[in-house]
Amino acid sequence: MSETQLLIDLAAPAELFSTNDDEAYAVLPINGHKENWPVRSSQFHRWLLGRYFQQYRSAPRAQARREAIDTIEARATYEGTPTDVFTRVAVSDGHIYIDLGRPDWKCVEITPSGWNVIQESPIRFRRAAGLSALPCPVHGGRVDELRPLVNLGKEESNWYLLIGWLLGALRPTGPYPILIFHAEQGAGKSFATRLCRNLVDPSQAPLRTAPGGVRDLLITARNSWIICADNLSDLSQATSDALCRMATGGGYSTRKLYTDREEVIFDAMRPIILNGIPDLATRQDLADRSVILHLPPIPDTSRKSEAELWQQVEMVGPRVTGALYDALSGALRDLPNVHVSGKPRMADFALWVTAASKTLGWPANAFLDAYETNRREVAETAIEYDPVAAAVRSMIDRHKRWSGTATELIGVLEAFVPERTRSSSLWPRTARSLSVALKRASAFLRAARIEIESTREAHSGRRLTHLRRIPK
Repeated sequence: MSETQLLIDLAAPAELFSTNDDEAYAVLPINGHKENWPVRSSQFHRWLLGRYFQQYRSAPRAQARREAIDTIEARATYEGTPTDVFTRVAVSDGHIYIDLGRPDWKCVEITPSGWNVIQESPIRFRRAAGLSALPCPVHGGRVDELRPLVNLGKEESNWYLLIGWLLGALRPTGPYPILIFHAEQGAGKSFATRLCRNLVDPSQAPLRTAPGGVRDLLITARNSWIICADNLSDLSQATSDALCRMATGGGYSTRKLYTDREEVIFDAMRPIILNGIPDLATRQDLADRSVILHLPPIPDTSRKSEAELWQQVEMVGPRVTGALYDALSGALRDLPNVHVSGKPRMADFALWVTAASKTLGWPANAFLDAYETNRREVAETAIEYDPVAAAVRSMIDRHKRWSGTATELIGVLEAFVPERTRSSSLWPRTARSLSVALKRASAFLRAARIEIESTREAHSGRRLTHLRRIPK
């Protein structure tokens, strides 16, 4: 019998399947548990080579290995059942499954009645290089045990928003709000980012710079559940747009390799954390998807070393993680009974956290009130950074209402902006560019009680823009 056939026969214990994008996988029995690895991965190669060596006390020829892998891949592709694979978090039959990232491949099953650590999951999880283990959860903890470790200041609303974001990030389906920490140097924004990631999707490289392009972002999203970018000074328009699509959904396409023409489609949403000293969500699309937390300065007398902080995280991590899973169970149980009037932006996220609030022991509407306040503050900042929105607000503060063409409106608004703004590339010079700017700013202007409406004049066909103050 050839070495190729011997290798193929030795792979018989592996359960073969393919993903819906035609990647061949094998479920490998290893030390009493099962692991999922691509057939082309180094992990599968080592497993197969190890079985061959144990049987024959030698290594097969490279050509035999290549031929065997090709055959096993073909079997997985054409005989295996197409099955989705997931990174870190998934849902099946209304239950949430979280890959703990441990060597024994145990995971957490969360149901409306509670959660448990289980050995074998109905979900096929995939593991990329760099994935680290979550704290092993225990029952009986409280999320408040995390509070002394995070520099959120005295505002209770910041606490509701932070825990709310964590619960949203553990939800298998998006959309996901983008969490942004703003603070001066030394205020703990990088630690807060790493801590949040550690509780949801730990990684050997938890903090990274902003992705260099859409392709880099797609690679990160494929290999991680959470996308983190640390110590940012600004975001380009292209990066901002890509992060928005990743948070709330939108398919991406790219080539498999720079040298081939085959297109790969990636359609997924991911929780995102950003931090930096300056305001990052200056563009309306990004601001509209963000929860922004401003961390206060830390007095020197209150400062702790990183080693001391992480020692405390190791102590409370299992209990806090278990408490978060308690809250997720409560959300699964109570979500059908949650009803709110006037659903906010990112309504699925808001309803999910509201459903978990009872289990957390929070006052009724505490999270929704904090979320709405945060959104108003974010809208205010976005208006300040948008010259058109700022000019519209100043004009309506004086005139209460206005109607006319977009061309006429440009001339009116110019009286409310300085010369340097009118001369900059940010200021619209055509009716079309003004209309686009107004549409982009409309959500935040509405939050500031300014309504924008467009109509067409019956006798002339002119398109008119109407601005007015919305009564309280």
